[in-house]
Amino acid sequence: TVLGQLASGMRVVATDRDVGLLVALFTAWALAEGALAVLIVVAAIELLDIGEGGVGLLNAAVGVGGVAGAALALVLVTERSVHRTLLAGALVWGLPIALLAATGQPAAALVLLAILGVGRIVLDTSLLTLLQRAAPQAVLARVFGLVEALWVGAIGVGAAAVPLLIELLGNRGAFVVSGLIFPAVALV
Repeated sequence: TVLGQLASGMRVVATDRDVGLLVALFTAWALAEGALAVLIVVAAIELLDIGEGGVGLLNAAVGVGGVAGAALALVLVTERSVHRTLLAGALVWGLPIALLAATGQPAAALVLLAILGVGRIVLDTSLLTLLQRAAPQAVLARVFGLVEALWVGAIGVGAAAVPLLIELLGNRGAFVVSGLIFPAVALV
């Protein structure tokens, strides 16, 4: 049954320290991605004053960075230290969000989000590579199913947390905190 297969994936995550850590990192990143989805809207409308159409432009910058970073990600994950690549990806993904708080310039925001896109593809490739290496092949698909389920739920939670962050810290404070949390988690 589907529930039985999900349970076997959960058992591996609960009993294998490396797999559990990687699934936790995926989930933490999904929280941050959910926050980013809302923060891009806030950036376009509140920080940069480029309107609703600017939301698409900012998202496009992330995509352009991802495409540009794909070749880099391929080279980096074939190196011996995928763990270092993961940490670099986390920093390159998170720091631009924090730095968005300091800019009111659309051009600077586009560059920062393109850099974030590079970090996103490096981070995604690193996490997927490490998880494929760590999880037993017999349950790898089940572990990936669990990762996807957690990803979807965590994105929603991350997006829902942004209004509270903005209420507590203001727009710029929400960007700084959101940009620094995941790299800090990845470093631990």
